[in-house]
Amino acid sequence: MDNYDEELIEEVENYLEYDKKLYLPEWNELKKNNPLLAEKIFKVYGLRDYEFEQIVEHRGINSIDIKHKIINYKP
Repeated sequence: MDNYDEELIEEVENYLEYDKKLYLPEWNELKKNNPLLAEKIFKVYGLRDYEFEQIVEHRGINSIDIKHKIINYKP
């Protein structure tokens, strides 16, 4: 894990409480308030914004899942 990953995880932790689920309203708020973090998150998922929104809308994603994706991300 490099410094970029550590910084991204720290940003996620600052935005989401431990094990808090991210649903569509929270995702929209995140995109509005911190668009760079939102872009980084859906990039590590390998999805486009609208694809990520569908997942978030239907089942939500928790902060732990996001952190695991960041750690395992291979560009």
